[in-house]
Amino acid sequence: MSSSISSFRTELKVLAAIAGALLAVEGLMRFAQTSLSVDVRHIVSAPKLASDMVAQTPPRVLALGNSLLREGVNAGQLEEEASLLGLTDSFTLYHPDGTSVQEWAFAFRRFFASAQQVPDFVLIFTGRTHLQDTEPRPTPLGAFYCATGDIPRYLSRKGTDLEVAAEFLLARASVAYAQRSRIQPRLFTAIIPHFQDMLRVMNTSPKRGPAKGNRIVSYDDLALLLDSIHAEGARAAIITVPAPEAYVISPAILEIAESHDAAVIDLGQADGLTDANFPDGWHLDTKGASIFTERLVHALVGIPDFKVRR
Repeated sequence: MSSSISSFRTELKVLAAIAGALLAVEGLMRFAQTSLSVDVRHIVSAPKLASDMVAQTPPRVLALGNSLLREGVNAGQLEEEASLLGLTDSFTLYHPDGTSVQEWAFAFRRFFASAQQVPDFVLIFTGRTHLQDTEPRPTPLGAFYCATGDIPRYLSRKGTDLEVAAEFLLARASVAYAQRSRIQPRLFTAIIPHFQDMLRVMNTSPKRGPAKGNRIVSYDDLALLLDSIHAEGARAAIITVPAPEAYVISPAILEIAESHDAAVIDLGQADGLTDANFPDGWHLDTKGASIFTERLVHALVGIPDFKVRR
């Protein structure tokens, strides 16, 4: 009997030590998560960006996108050239890496609509596929983008099964869990020789997966984003960003945009740009960004909402 009691006490001590370690890691991550990457700092800066935006002179413009926006638009040039043409120079850019319309829709609802810090106009910057519905992304949505009031909306989404719901709720509750993909490489690099080399090999190895040819393309998240913008009395425009291979915007996107009174500015043709302007095969270089920004400003001239209100 005494042996069983002693064993039980030992197990309790081990469990307590594990719980304490987990709590310590969680506390450390809540304090230090913004030091993990520039992108995390940008993601969590959304409330400040929103409050700074509403303090600007109307009409205020919010640009939503990902790294295509960050690398493709020169913010200083955008403001300067827009001002010279009599347009607003009140631009706020929000562009978390690796995001698409799924994150943009919920981010707009959380940081701008729910906070009653709404722009007059929203520019949605997209590449070839970033407006298409994707598989659920529960970790970033739970950790960063989904407002408390939108939790039922997210959990009732198409494709949200028990596993997705659990990951979403865990990411919402634990910063350490949500940031596991950023922590693990650093941890393993410190304890496993040549881990980064192994990781690069694994990431470049052919991966087998379901065929994409029969995938049904839908745009529910785009409709949600445009619905949310329209409900706040703001206007929207969809803007395509150039790629090395020219592409055309989907008729389905044009139809959804028209039904929401959203403008479409198709700049996806890479006229005047060469492969040299896409050094990584995806993002514009500095010269390409300058060319694209100039084209963007001249395209905005045709939208009355961008005129400075005098």
